[in-house]
Amino acid sequence: MEDEKITREQLIEELSSLRLRVSELDRRETERQQERESLRNKIELAEKLMVTIPDIIVVTDMNGRILFVNHLHEELLGYPKEEVIGENIILYLNLSEDMNTFLTNVTLLMRGELGPREYGILAADGRRLPFEINSNILTDKDGSPYGIVFVGRDITKRKKAQEALRASEERYRLIFDNIEDAYYEVDLEGNTITCNESAHKILGYTVGELKGMNYRRYMSEENARIVTEAYGTVYRTCRPVNIKEFEVVRKDGAVRSVEVSISLLMDSHGQPVGFQGIIRDITDRKEMEERIISLSMTDQPTGLYNRRGFLALAEQHFRIAERLKTRLLLLFADLDGLKQINDTMGHKKGDEAILEAATILKEIFRESDIVARVGGDEFVVLAYGTSAENSDVLEKRLQQHIDEHNAFPQRDYEISMSVGIVYKNPDETVSIDELMSQADAYMYEQKRRKKAMKGKTDPSD
Repeated sequence: MEDEKITREQLIEELSSLRLRVSELDRRETERQQERESLRNKIELAEKLMVTIPDIIVVTDMNGRILFVNHLHEELLGYPKEEVIGENIILYLNLSEDMNTFLTNVTLLMRGELGPREYGILAADGRRLPFEINSNILTDKDGSPYGIVFVGRDITKRKKAQEALRASEERYRLIFDNIEDAYYEVDLEGNTITCNESAHKILGYTVGELKGMNYRRYMSEENARIVTEAYGTVYRTCRPVNIKEFEVVRKDGAVRSVEVSISLLMDSHGQPVGFQGIIRDITDRKEMEERIISLSMTDQPTGLYNRRGFLALAEQHFRIAERLKTRLLLLFADLDGLKQINDTMGHKKGDEAILEAATILKEIFRESDIVARVGGDEFVVLAYGTSAENSDVLEKRLQQHIDEHNAFPQRDYEISMSVGIVYKNPDETVSIDELMSQADAYMYEQKRRKKAMKGKTDPSD
C-alpha cells in the first residue's frame, strides 16, 4: 500500500509538472505567434517602404551574390528580378571594380570607413547611368555579418544640373574676363575683394595686386572724396549710384577718365557687406568729344576760333571780367583787298593772305586772348586787362607787324587790315553782339577813310 501511495504522489507531481510545461509551451507559442505577427507587420511595412523609396535597393551576401532587389531596380535599370537574383553585383552591373576591390571595400565598410560613392551603372539598354551608392553591413542577432544592403540613387538630374551650372559658370567667367568694362567688388572699407582682367587694363595693376587694394590708392584725394560720398549714399539708400566722370591714376602714373556704377553688395541674409559695380574707361571717348567740340569751334584753314567758338568763349570772358572788375577790349579787323587778290591771283593766294592775316593777329595778342575768324575776311579779338589809352599803341603795333610781313621779298600782294576797337567797362551792361556791332562800325569807318585817302593819292582808282 505504501508503494502505491508513493506512486500516486509521484504521478500527481509529475502531472503538475506536465501542466506547467504545457502552460509554458502555450506561453511560448503565444510569443511565437506574436513574433510572427510582428515580423509579418515589419515585412509588410518594409515592402511598403520599398515601394515609396525612390532608390534602388540591392541586398547581397558578403561575396556580392544578389539575394534581393526592389521593384525600382527593374524600372530604372531594366533588369528583371528573376535574372539578377543569384548573380554577382559586380559582373552584372559591369562596375569599375574587380572582386579584390569589392572585398577591400567590404572590409572598409565593416570598419565604418567607406562613405557614399558615385558609379556609372550599366543599364540593360546599354546606357551608363550615374548613381550615388550608399552601403551598409547586415548582421544577425549575434552581430555576425551576413550580407550587404546597397541603396542607389539616380543622380542623372543632379549631374545635368551640375554640368549646366559648370557651363554657366564658364560662360560667366568668359564674359567676366573678356568684357571691356572692369567689374569690381569691394568690402565696406573699399578694399578690393575681386575684379576682372579689364580692371588690370584700365588701372595698370595686376588682378593679384588689386585684390585687397583700397580705391584711394589709385585716385587723387578729391576724386577719392567723390567716391566715398557715393559709397555712403549707396549704403544709406540701398540704391545704385552712377558717377558720370572722374579720374583714376594708373600704376604707370597715367591719368584716365572713367565713369563708375556703384550698387550695394549683400550676403545671403540681406546684410550689406560691400559694394560692386562697373568701371568704364571713357578717356578715348572724352578725347574724341573734345576733339569734335574743338573742330566745331575752330576755323580749319587758320587754326583760329570760328564764330561759334568765339561766342562761346567770349561769354566766359565776360563773366570773368565782371567778377575780377577787369576791362575788356574787342578788336574787329577786316582784311583789305581780299576780293582783288582772289580775282587777279586766284583763291589759293587769297587763302594765303587770310592765313597771313591770322598769323599777324596771333603774333600781337596773348595766348589767353580770343582770336577768331568770323567771316571770309573778318577777324575779331577779345582781350582783357587793357585800357583805352593803349588803342593807338595797339594799332601801331599791328601796323608794324603788317609792314614787317609786307617787307618779305618776292611778294605778290600786300597785307592791309582795317580795324575797329571798343572797350567794355566792368560796370557797363552790354552784350558781345553789341560790342561787335560797335567795333564793326568803327572798322568800316576806318576802311572808308583809307579808300578816301587812296582816292586822293591815286586818281586812277
